[in-house]
Amino acid sequence: MSAVDRAGDAQETAGTGSAAAPRPRSGRREFVRRAVIAVLLLWLLGLWIHQIVDRPGVPVDVGAIEAPRTLEQLGLPTAAERSGVLRGAVLTSNGESASDVLVTLIVDEELFWTHSDELGTFELRRLPRVGRATLAAVPMAAPGVDLDLELPLTEPLRVELPPRFAPTPTLPSIRRQVLEGRVTLAGDRDARGYELALVPLEQTNAGVRPVPAPGLDGRVERRVEVDRDGRFRVDDLTLGSYQARVLPPWARGSNWPVLGTATITHDGRRGTALVEVRGGAIEGRVLDAAGAPIAGAVVLAASPSEPALMLPSLATDEEGRFVFEDVPEGSLRLRVRAGDRSSERTVRVGQLRREQVELRLLAPQD
Repeated sequence: MSAVDRAGDAQETAGTGSAAAPRPRSGRREFVRRAVIAVLLLWLLGLWIHQIVDRPGVPVDVGAIEAPRTLEQLGLPTAAERSGVLRGAVLTSNGESASDVLVTLIVDEELFWTHSDELGTFELRRLPRVGRATLAAVPMAAPGVDLDLELPLTEPLRVELPPRFAPTPTLPSIRRQVLEGRVTLAGDRDARGYELALVPLEQTNAGVRPVPAPGLDGRVERRVEVDRDGRFRVDDLTLGSYQARVLPPWARGSNWPVLGTATITHDGRRGTALVEVRGGAIEGRVLDAAGAPIAGAVVLAASPSEPALMLPSLATDEEGRFVFEDVPEGSLRLRVRAGDRSSERTVRVGQLRREQVELRLLAPQD
């Protein structure tokens, strides 16, 4: 055998001997030791819990507890104390018998109840003989009544119900018809653009007055524009009394100035309602100190008591003239201004009258 073969055999022998060597046993022993300790701890914990749960308590003698066997021991009224009786009758506000009325009585926070029979009578038994009580009688769909009582009562109780609820008011029937009419102007002027306002009227102790707000009868304020001939038509106008007011074209939708009024009773009959415009006019000239006309002067007209009520302003023509048409009856304050010169004057206007005025603008004083 050569040296090489002997070396190979030696390596195989060494490898075989190394694979067959025994393993160390220290790891297995440590695992077994820990498992035994864990089991021992669990056994001790279970023993401790068992002693706590099954610990004997203080013995109780059931026979030593005596249950209350009488009403006095329970704190309840005895049969003798519950021999009270309450009788009575329930009547309506008209003195008639009220049947099927729920009658309740509360005595010392204890409730007793019954219903009245066909004759309106009722009876409550087994009541405490003495004590303060509250009785309530409650009918169906009607107001009830409450009474404070002092038991015992020597006579039957008379329970009178208050009047029934008043019936719910219903809206009156509303009838509507067409109203036709005409507004007349002095001098047969063109009435196109004038407005007619119909304000509902109501009768009061102080007389007839306009209705401040819509009522249950369906009447509301209505407005309509008249045509060239002054004719107007109001469709579906609720029947009733109205005050007709005529306003000029420039004041449509407002309440001033009113140039004519009339009371109209709309009863559904065919006819023509007439409203006459009775406003006046103011014609005037604006001159300087020498009497020469002033063109382009601004003229204002307003109510003396309410300056916010104003007519549309005007400017004088080349001859210093101006005209206010459709002026309401009463006083108006005229104010004229041209440059640094001005003048004022109060004019009284009558119905269907044309007032003539002349205003002079003086040079301002230094």
